[in-house]
Amino acid sequence: NESMLDSCTNYECYKGIYSAINDGNMHEIGYSLHRQFGKESWCLYRGRWLYSFVDNHDVNRIATMLKEKKHLDPIYALLYTMPGIPGLYYGSEYGWEGDKKQGDEKLRVKFTPEDDNDLTRHIAKLSKFRTESDALAGGDYRQLELHNHNFAFMREYNGEQVVSMINAGEAYTFNV
Repeated sequence: NESMLDSCTNYECYKGIYSAINDGNMHEIGYSLHRQFGKESWCLYRGRWLYSFVDNHDVNRIATMLKEKKHLDPIYALLYTMPGIPGLYYGSEYGWEGDKKQGDEKLRVKFTPEDDNDLTRHIAKLSKFRTESDALAGGDYRQLELHNHNFAFMREYNGEQVVSMINAGEAYTFNV
């Protein structure tokens, strides 16, 4: 209840994010986000901010889960623009891999900072954009378009509008 818990982990969207992109079925994550954050009275978490993630210490790293490593960019774009509090598991910003079936030590490797790469720069841009945007930090959610490989939604707060368009198809491109 509201007086006892501020937030919890959003495992439904964790699964929905990588599965939707891997399977070319953005309907899966679109359904979950609408069910959780839509404007209708039956939506579960309107005005609440769940902890959102694409990997952590209990699950495979996202770079291991994806069929196409090029989809790391849209994965993180989705994570940083959807409702919730985005979490980044250490090392994932470098595209580190790790399979939970091989034990915790494969997920919890000793951290050695690496030189920035395209993925770290992409995540840094997303983080800066989210930090500077009231709409992304706490705005309402509204789904705009939903197709197998493409998904668009809007976040809005105090007149600021941000439209997030995720393209996980073959001709994928991304710009921040």
